[in-house]
Amino acid sequence: MAKLAQQAERYKKMVQFMEKDIAAVELAPTHHIRLGLALNFSIFCYEILNSPDRAYDLTKKAFDEAIAELDTLDEELLMMCLTNPR
Repeated sequence: MAKLAQQAERYKKMVQFMEKDIAAVELAPTHHIRLGLALNFSIFCYEILNSPDRAYDLTKKAFDEAIAELDTLDEELLMMCLTNPR
């Protein structure tokens, strides 16, 4: 029974890693779903895992990556992205 629980935990960690990797590769740092996932996961870390430092680091990283991408866009494209977040 303990071995089954260990395998289930390893599988869960593997799926979490893959989902995180997919979001980082497939979604732009400014994508609203990616930002929402980062915020929700940071809240999970803060409230459930009682890890405010990890929550802060995740949120800051997502914010900094989004700002860095916005800084590279020209103003017209930026306005299009902000008004139509597809």
